[in-house]
Amino acid sequence: MRSADYGIDAPNMQRALWIFGALGVALAFAYPPLGQYTVYVGAAFLASALVMFWGSKVGKLKAVERMLNEFPWTGNERVLDVGCGRGLPLISVARRLIKGRATGVDVWRDVDLANNRMERTLENISIERVGNRADVRDGDARELPFEDETFDAVVSSWAVHNIAVRSGRMQAIREMVRVLRPGGWIGILDIEDTKDYVSELRALGMLSVTRKGPSFLFLIPTYQVTAWKPEPERTGEEEAAKEEAVPVMA
Repeated sequence: MRSADYGIDAPNMQRALWIFGALGVALAFAYPPLGQYTVYVGAAFLASALVMFWGSKVGKLKAVERMLNEFPWTGNERVLDVGCGRGLPLISVARRLIKGRATGVDVWRDVDLANNRMERTLENISIERVGNRADVRDGDARELPFEDETFDAVVSSWAVHNIAVRSGRMQAIREMVRVLRPGGWIGILDIEDTKDYVSELRALGMLSVTRKGPSFLFLIPTYQVTAWKPEPERTGEEEAAKEEAVPVMA
């Protein structure tokens, strides 16, 4: 039975690590006078490549599950995955849903993730049999194509750091908050600028903003950032109207 393939992260970096590692070891055998040096260098590159490969195939799946397990689920949520790639958080969320729906958006750059195309994500959705609870579309994290307060939760994994400039990354954080409903939560996994994410979320009035980590899935430390959007405070008139609307039993 086929299983979903969520791709190789930073494929160019991983390819370079494998190549330089193999060259270092090969040179050690081809030219023994340098072997005592190049074999260690080559081994270090190969070890780094193995860590990166493990992170892509095993580590990131575990990290996403750990993050999602921290939040309460009713099964009726509408959830957005920002920078969904080949669908790892998207599909993990969809498995938790009953009547809810998970939507993924991406700009589909394969420099960040190997074969990062919408067709691959749709294929994974089909393999995991969550097509009735998940969909994908084109979308830039800096300008999400949704109305305000559309989603009960927003997730993102190793995506925001790929935006080249800091102002763009902070704009992506603001967009996540904009499309989030009051009482909803945000969960982000990323390798850079996570302290800035925390500061921006707090500045936007988010509550219970936390940053956990690091974990070394891809050599560079990964951190988890979570936050909740506060419910609006009711005025005295709204509270009175709510009480009047409650039927009193005789």
